[in-house]
Amino acid sequence: MWVSRCGGDVDLRHDGVTVRLITYTDDYYGMSHRDVEIARQISAAARRLGLLAVPSAVQSVLVIPGATSTADMMPFWRAALGYEPRRDSAAEDLVDPHGRGPGF
Repeated sequence: MWVSRCGGDVDLRHDGVTVRLITYTDDYYGMSHRDVEIARQISAAARRLGLLAVPSAVQSVLVIPGATSTADMMPFWRAALGYEPRRDSAAEDLVDPHGRGPGF
């Protein structure tokens, strides 16, 4: 059974608000069309309140360490970072379970 989940975070700071949206299923982890539509709705709501949305400030970071065998190194990085396997590519990618750090 295919179940789609939409997750996200709101980071509130003195100089602005950042909203992070992500969709994940058993075989996909990333931005979806639904996330883009929700982001547009958030930006429109911000404009109605007189706030400025700055899409150019969007950034994505992914750390890719070089290794001859990803499978051999994965347990080390998982233990060192406290990350979890990414659902759609558990043998190759790790993600911060708290959504704060970059993908690995």
